[in-house]
Amino acid sequence: MRQICDDLGLSWHPVRYTGDDFNGIFDGLADGSYDAVISGTTITPQRGQVALFSAPYLEFNQGLVVNVTRNPRIKSVADLHSQVVGIQVGNTSDLVARKLMSEGAIRDIRYYP
Repeated sequence: MRQICDDLGLSWHPVRYTGDDFNGIFDGLADGSYDAVISGTTITPQRGQVALFSAPYLEFNQGLVVNVTRNPRIKSVADLHSQVVGIQVGNTSDLVARKLMSEGAIRDIRYYP
């Protein structure tokens, strides 16, 4: 972002997003709290209503991180059936987690700010 500002002859003033719901970062664009956002995010039609996205520079499917010391038997999604998964509030991984829960693949979802 610093390089983009330099290239455009703009001053760079970083603002840390402190909201609890990741989707709120787009509210800051809409209300003029800041002019641009730099973050790994999923491009969705709803977000496209308030943000002009660059061309995607990285594509990544949802990932899962497991503490293998506490849960050595978990090797794949198939091993999550009795587990609670944690996700960030407002993250698009919520769609994946809800689908897994509806299929009985996970026990519950815990949301974190």
